[in-house]
Amino acid sequence: MAKFSKLDIGYLIIAALSILGFIFRDYSDLILKSFAGIFAIYSFLKALDVYKTDKKLAAVYAFTVVITTVIFAFNIYNLINS
Repeated sequence: MAKFSKLDIGYLIIAALSILGFIFRDYSDLILKSFAGIFAIYSFLKALDVYKTDKKLAAVYAFTVVITTVIFAFNIYNLINS
């Protein structure tokens, strides 16, 4: 069974912070929210990596991919329309 490494936990914490930053709409903190795209890519690659060994962990990463991709898309939309 695959385990979370310290790096994985760090990435998930920062992804959670970018989600909270998006929810509270603090536009002065756009840098933190722009990390959502990076975490979406990382989570997608990590989900592919752990899929065969641990499907539950892969589901956590897949959920992170969906949420952070949506946040990244909204951030790009806001940048274009501002």
